Amino acid sequence: MKLRLNVYDYMIIILVIVAIAGLYVSGIGHLPQIIIVPVIAAILDYVIKYYRFKSKQFPKTAVISGLLIAMVIEATLLPLIAAVFIAILSKHIIAWKASNIFNPAALAIVTTGFLGAGASWWAASTPLVLLGVFIIYKIRKITLTVTFLTAYFVLSGIMSAQFSLLQLYNLTVLFFAFFMLIEPKTSAHTKKSMVVFGTATAILASLILSLPTDFLLSALLVMNIFTPFLDRKLK
Repeated sequence: MKLRLNVYDYMIIILVIVAIAGLYVSGIGHLPQIIIVPVIAAILDYVIKYYRFKSKQFPKTAVISGLLIAMVIEATLLPLIAAVFIAILSKHIIAWKASNIFNPAALAIVTTGFLGAGASWWAASTPLVLLGVFIIYKIRKITLTVTFLTAYFVLSGIMSAQFSLLQLYNLTVLFFAFFMLIEPKTSAHTKKSMVVFGTATAILASLILSLPTDFLLSALLVMNIFTPFLDRKLK
């Protein structure tokens, strides 16, 4: 029987590979959270969906959110668990027409950042680049990622008064662009809206650099609000 993988399967596989690479670079101290956080996310989402809809499907999106949280936040287990609850509950509470408004992982990371569990992006490592290219191709978000990175590169050059390809090879920014920005349900879907979404996210991130929170994820959450409008107006 032929094994058929969907976009969520690919995302889980790739995030696990990136996590392993991150563990190799940063040390195995993060291994417990890479295992525990996605499991808690999956269990919580499964229980909620079962009691609401009697669904018995494996909660792949919850696993993805759990992996992203575990790969970005560097904290003790309690803040990580709090982030999981924020992410999963937001999927079921903060929604419009049965669709998420905010990227669950981004919302959880930014919220727990105000509680002292800031984003360190510890799992960002070189292998994520090639794997990221593969995933944006599979989910058809190349336009979004390329637009964001181009705008971010130009703005960084203007703000620093110099242009260098090294500015583009920022592993934190690349992790964000390949895995957080392109979340299928909460990011722009049409080519025109992806151009606007990516450009606006880069501009907004550049404007809020000095805020006491993660500027990339905060900019993304703001733009998540406009996703339905952009998709409707820019077909």
